Amino acid sequence: MRRCCWLIVVALSLVSVSATVSPGGPPKERQYQIDLVIFEGDPLGSRAEGTLKIVAEPHQVTLDKRESSFHSGGVEKIDGDEVRTGLTAKITPEQSENGTIRLKVFLESTELLLSTEDHVLLQTNQARYFRTVKPGEVLRLRLSMPSERQKWVELTVKESESGK
Repeated sequence: MRRCCWLIVVALSLVSVSATVSPGGPPKERQYQIDLVIFEGDPLGSRAEGTLKIVAEPHQVTLDKRESSFHSGGVEKIDGDEVRTGLTAKITPEQSENGTIRLKVFLESTELLLSTEDHVLLQTNQARYFRTVKPGEVLRLRLSMPSERQKWVELTVKESESGK
């Protein structure tokens, strides 16, 4: 009899606990859609004349305060080691005040300039940006110094429809 009473008490406590759980579950995390366009060439040039080229146009979705990364390029074997060449972008969006989005952006471009039997010459440019933008606003970020062959990224971030 005592055992039966304990079973009833345990069963009732489980029923009361399950009744307090919200049917919708935990709130969904904010999702952000990140659209990048990576350019190389003369900012005043044209694609038709071949003085401006789009290297990549990735579209990614990430969560609030989670890093999204993208790499466009290749891998070179140098003395048994693998070295990434091309462009790497790491972007972390975070909800900010007044409906704006705070972005942490890391850009890195590595080029193999010369490779001979004796030595290898690599050039790496890095840039870090911290910006606050309105959803959908185009942010233009330079990766290389002004020259004939400039590199830059145009970045747009907005809240993802599936995150609403």
